[in-house]
Amino acid sequence: MASADIGLVTFGVTAFELATIGVPAVYLCLNEDHVASASAFVNAGMGVSLGAASGVDEPMISEAVQQLIEDPDLCRSMSAAGRMNLDGRGAQRIASRLAQLISERQSAFEATSSGRTVAA
Repeated sequence: MASADIGLVTFGVTAFELATIGVPAVYLCLNEDHVASASAFVNAGMGVSLGAASGVDEPMISEAVQQLIEDPDLCRSMSAAGRMNLDGRGAQRIASRLAQLISERQSAFEATSSGRTVAA
């Protein structure tokens, strides 16, 4: 995936992965939630959405991919936007925050179990 010049994917986790490593992509969306999410990527300059896959035909796909092939400046811009907006460390941040919350709750539980008053 990292050696790809352009991605053609259904919108989902792969779209995040491609953006994180700076690969411009064309997105096909499987449902309306994906259409909305893909529009955020388009607005951030990270890719091109063709909308709901049910309304997309081969010439539309071919045209979108050809546009990227013929415009290396656009691809470089999309690549930079992906790397700037996504760092691939979201799971690590979530895990750290969860560990912090667990620790805080454990401390509060221990304090109330020992009869000490804990400010909320």
